[in-house]
Amino acid sequence: MIITNNGSLTVYAESSIFTLSGKLPKSTTMKFNFSQSLSGFFIAIISVTIALNSCQTMDEMEHPVQEAYELRLDGQLDSAIIMLEELTTSDPDNAYAFYELARATHHMGLGSPADIMTAMESSKNYVNQALMLEPENPIFLYYQSRLEGLDFYGSLQMGKTDMDIQLSEMEASVQKFIEVKPSCLAPILTMIEIYGGLPPEMGGDSAKAATYAKKLEGNVEYAALAEELMITENPNYAAYWKAYADTYDTIVKFQEALGKAFLWEDNVEAARASFEKVFKMDDCQCRKTLYLDIGRYYMLMAMQGRAPLDTVAPLIEDEFNKFLATKASKPLRAWTKGQLAMVKMHSGDQAAADALIKEAEALDPYYSKAFGLPDRLLFIPPHKFLCEVNYYFRPF
Repeated sequence: MIITNNGSLTVYAESSIFTLSGKLPKSTTMKFNFSQSLSGFFIAIISVTIALNSCQTMDEMEHPVQEAYELRLDGQLDSAIIMLEELTTSDPDNAYAFYELARATHHMGLGSPADIMTAMESSKNYVNQALMLEPENPIFLYYQSRLEGLDFYGSLQMGKTDMDIQLSEMEASVQKFIEVKPSCLAPILTMIEIYGGLPPEMGGDSAKAATYAKKLEGNVEYAALAEELMITENPNYAAYWKAYADTYDTIVKFQEALGKAFLWEDNVEAARASFEKVFKMDDCQCRKTLYLDIGRYYMLMAMQGRAPLDTVAPLIEDEFNKFLATKASKPLRAWTKGQLAMVKMHSGDQAAADALIKEAEALDPYYSKAFGLPDRLLFIPPHKFLCEVNYYFRPF
């Protein structure tokens, strides 16, 4: 993401394709000077009133939505959207059909950076229709807050500075979600990152960040994550997270944060050792993206000119192939192959790049072209709730 901060251009690498130059700073926000950037870019129960012999059962309402979701993850996004559009017309009270149509439209936008903002606006409209039917569904509210955040983020990406309306809408959606689902604290961290990480002229407000951080004081994990976001002077993030990882050795997030802090300090072997501990602590497929984080670290080295691409390309491929050897979803496998294609292309091997692109498109014709990993929220089953920390101002 590109913003203007004290006269310099800064990129935050969650959803951008960009060209970088300069040294990778040792900073929790992972700010990079750059020369050019190319925009890349919810278990709730359906509330139904069943009239005898007249209304659809829950299974009848859920099954086509699940079918459309499975089509989408199987690389048939166009067919999924057609199915969902027909479903929202024939069954306009099916809130999950509108929600899944929002996610499918969002997914489609990932494959065309030029159309991403239009796709996001359509997704917001669809999830708002879902919320008109089920206004307190936490799955829908969480996704809505994510979309509002991406709208804010995208406006910053385009260099806008008057962001009061977008920030207010984002905060309002987060507040509504917290009222309905107070046990999910992840969006509070997002507000801390926004208010604590931006300069005042762009909406930053350290007092608001501190107020949000106070809401997390009763939770060891989230309080530690919030405190780290609030550090402003002489940060030593590896030491910070090592202290927490040693004290709370069963909390996976602390070990993961320690590994990422090692990456920020260019200590790849220590990062890899921390990530291996994470895999032993939690064998969830969701943790396997840490392989991609190491690979993207090497990509950043080349993009910034800190290492020749020829030197790091085998290291990138090794880490990405480790991920491809796991039970990854087709959209994430496609994204990974797309990134490998870029490495091959910039290494001068166009034939290998073309082959990888063909493989990626076969898995997901609308795979994300962004450097940042596509949001996992798009790829979980439609009736599953996911509470996950999502940073905007970090590459990993």
